[in-house]
Amino acid sequence: MRRTPIIAIMTVLALTQVLGAEGLGIRQAELDNGLKLVVLPIDGVPRVECRLVYNVGSADDRPGMTGMAHFLEHMMMNGSQTFGSKDWDKENRELEKLDIIADELMATEERIEDNARAGKAPNEDLLDRRDQLKDEFEEQEKICSGLVDDVNVFANAGASSINAFTSADLTAYQATMPTNTLELFFWVHADLMRNCAFRDFYTEREAVLEERRRAIERDKRRLYEQTNALVWEAVPYRNPNLGWPDDVRAIKRRQMIEHYHKYYVPNNAALILTGDITMERATDLASRYFGAIPRAPAPPRLYTRNAIPAGEKFLYAEERDRPSVQVLYETVPGHHADTLALDMLSDWLGSASGPLYKKLVINEQLAVSVNAGHGSMKLGGMFRIRAAVREAGRHEQLNRRINEIVEAVLKGDKEAAPKQEDIEAFAARLERMLTEQLTDMKSAAETLVYSVFSSGVEMFERVVTEARALTPDTVLKRAAVYLVPQRRTTVHVTPPGSGAVPDPKAGTIAELVRRLSEEQDPDRRRELERLVAKLRDEK
Repeated sequence: MRRTPIIAIMTVLALTQVLGAEGLGIRQAELDNGLKLVVLPIDGVPRVECRLVYNVGSADDRPGMTGMAHFLEHMMMNGSQTFGSKDWDKENRELEKLDIIADELMATEERIEDNARAGKAPNEDLLDRRDQLKDEFEEQEKICSGLVDDVNVFANAGASSINAFTSADLTAYQATMPTNTLELFFWVHADLMRNCAFRDFYTEREAVLEERRRAIERDKRRLYEQTNALVWEAVPYRNPNLGWPDDVRAIKRRQMIEHYHKYYVPNNAALILTGDITMERATDLASRYFGAIPRAPAPPRLYTRNAIPAGEKFLYAEERDRPSVQVLYETVPGHHADTLALDMLSDWLGSASGPLYKKLVINEQLAVSVNAGHGSMKLGGMFRIRAAVREAGRHEQLNRRINEIVEAVLKGDKEAAPKQEDIEAFAARLERMLTEQLTDMKSAAETLVYSVFSSGVEMFERVVTEARALTPDTVLKRAAVYLVPQRRTTVHVTPPGSGAVPDPKAGTIAELVRRLSEEQDPDRRRELERLVAKLRDEK
């Protein structure tokens, strides 16, 4: 395995001493090329949790290329031009030949499909050419495979937990390194930032497609994708992390290389290190290995926002799961001032002392369980309530009661609204959770990964103080902006083949009737009456 020479030039660092984060021991720096460095020393075993985070995820996938960010993650695990190749110059030439064959094969298959869609008879010449290209492709793949060396450079370095993941907002590469071999993590990932080889592209594409097939069969991903598509109508969170199959099949190797050069740049990345590490050693290694990589143009960010909703949205689905009702509200990004109030309200609503559990599970016995949560990302957030239906056929009743309880809470109903002691309990739990997360190497690394490009790591110091400063009135006023029918998506889940999926209009009618019973304005009442009558006539 060839090794690139160590870059001995110390880059001048623009240290950003973030006072809030400093109070918890978190230190930050930034290289001249824009690479962020976040370090949290934790005494204990001689190991370091390492994360290299790129500020790019599935939300950055372009239309027609969904799944690109996740697919690229696979490519980065297959080595570079420096390691993983017996002869890179020769391998690169053979990979380019493979791309030419693959492009012609794809174009030929598209022509065959176009003819079939047009109802034309099969073109024998095209079919023969396709078969010939498949044979050529297989032979060329064998040639390329013969030029690949071992890419597992961490194998003999005592590293563990070597992995990677892609979310909507980011892509992260991780390893747990012994302190005495930490330098290897820097060398490998600095090399990959410049010299990813993009080998085994077509094999990995099939692996990605198979990963999606297994995910759809194994868990509730289909329902999750459909729900996201409904909530995030225009926001790119509607796209699945693994991509739509046709998009993944259509991605070309050169398109992925272009994507890589746009987003895998130092000024779009952060190194996160927790454990047996000092800021001085981290900055020394970062500057030696990453310092000479030039800053690139800021990556493009073309995010679309949802339009003002016309009204509540409904999804009725069959799933191999306990029947449930989910009520979702689109909210705000993680850095927004209202996020903490929404976090507090969801924490309280989902607790055993909250009104949802007391009324729906204990008193009225409409639900077996109920929970609530609020999750915020870079572009928006989602306030979620989920209740498992106790008896089949009671989705509408349970749905109505959830909405009534939430509305009563927001109106400040003394029996239903949170009290100051609930806020104090939330702040105490938040402080305890934060302490636990930031004193454990692995938990700290994961926590910092998700905050570095969204809310910012400096928020950890102030968040408990801000939580204690909340009041019931503040929480309810802020939440009332977002927990409204226009922002609401309702999901009813029933077992497959139960025949219990209701007419979509039923939920709309029930909601309109409820609003009609509360409406005092005569003109609005007449409009609601006309809508109810129209929907009933259409059923």
